[in-house]
Amino acid sequence: MGVQKEEEKVKSMTGYSKVVETTDGYEISIEMKSLNSKYLNLSISLPSYLNFCELELNQLISEKIKRGKINVKIYVRFIKPPQAIKVNEGLAQAYYEALDEISSKLGIPEPINLDHILKFREIVTFEMDEDEAEVICSHVKETLSKALESLIEEREKEGERLKTFLEGFLDEMEVRLKKIEEKASDMVSYYKEKLEEGVKNLLSNGMEPDANLLETAIAVLVEKADIKEEIDRLKSHIERARELLETTNPVGSTLDFLAQEMLREFNTILSKSKLVDISNWAIEGKTIVNSFREQVQNVE
Repeated sequence: MGVQKEEEKVKSMTGYSKVVETTDGYEISIEMKSLNSKYLNLSISLPSYLNFCELELNQLISEKIKRGKINVKIYVRFIKPPQAIKVNEGLAQAYYEALDEISSKLGIPEPINLDHILKFREIVTFEMDEDEAEVICSHVKETLSKALESLIEEREKEGERLKTFLEGFLDEMEVRLKKIEEKASDMVSYYKEKLEEGVKNLLSNGMEPDANLLETAIAVLVEKADIKEEIDRLKSHIERARELLETTNPVGSTLDFLAQEMLREFNTILSKSKLVDISNWAIEGKTIVNSFREQVQNVE
């Protein structure tokens, strides 16, 4: 992934580069623009005589970039006239005679000129010699490698900015999670109080609670009050996200999946909670995860 350096970085999917190289009588200009995309989506615009070269250019890009919509525009300017312009003189003569005959029969006074002849595109064609086309293709690949390196550097710069944002969101999640964890024990106390009130009401009405039913009620309430698993999973997801932000591989899809799992855990905590503070912190956690996930869409 990317150009191998001493230190690999998280990469954004957005970036732009332009490289112009002059060599062997050709000026080659390549523009590359990278946008967000769930998968790698390549679009290369190049002269028709280089169509045979497109597959190699695709492979060159796909070896370095794994995600993003990549638009590439390739221009070749000939510094010296190429030996590729072919004139079909016989066909030009035939068109001239045909037009002249039509003009005479219809009584059109305007004489036939070169503009009329050149409207037939097959008169003058561009037919690049295969050997010369191979030479140009070789130069294009060299220039593309430089443009690609520049694009990756831009994506890395943007990636560093994104990494800072994402780490900030993870910090904010941990703050809310710590508060929820500190308050979690109050959930058990809350349900215990509710149970005791229920038992007192039964006793005040002269009813003797069924022991098995009471034991079942206690088990259900304890389960409702227990959010330890959700807290532990959120801690694990946050830790994993931090690890991914330090890896050298494309991590955008995995981070997006982790964000979905984080939302699931905050939602579960919210559904279990009867305490206003925990509910508020869980809602704040969901908001932070949504912001985190929005930025993750920009990561390769």
